[in-house]
Amino acid sequence: MYVVVYTWRLEEGKEELFRQGWRHITETIYKQCKSFGARLHKTDEGIWIAYTLWPDRESQISCLKIGFDRDPKGFGMIYDTIEEAYPVLHLTITDDLLKTELYKPETSTEKDKP
Repeated sequence: MYVVVYTWRLEEGKEELFRQGWRHITETIYKQCKSFGARLHKTDEGIWIAYTLWPDRESQISCLKIGFDRDPKGFGMIYDTIEEAYPVLHLTITDDLLKTELYKPETSTEKDKP
């Protein structure tokens, strides 16, 4: 799996427009480029971070070749909201222990079952 991390500082008061555009772009990329989707985060300091998951680097690069033409509406929504864009991070996952459910200890009877 392959991850791309984007980081921005947004213009004050334009956060909701950015979020709408980001969701639009993310859904388009998910459907057209076969990504695994993305998560958007906001730090306590007001920095926005998007984490996009791909099957491999080649899939992400292939999607980038079309770029802004893939979703002009979404990119148009976010274009004027970004005050500063930080360098993009490209990450290869080496160990993945992220879960979608909280840990539930086994009961003693479940441990004893074959």
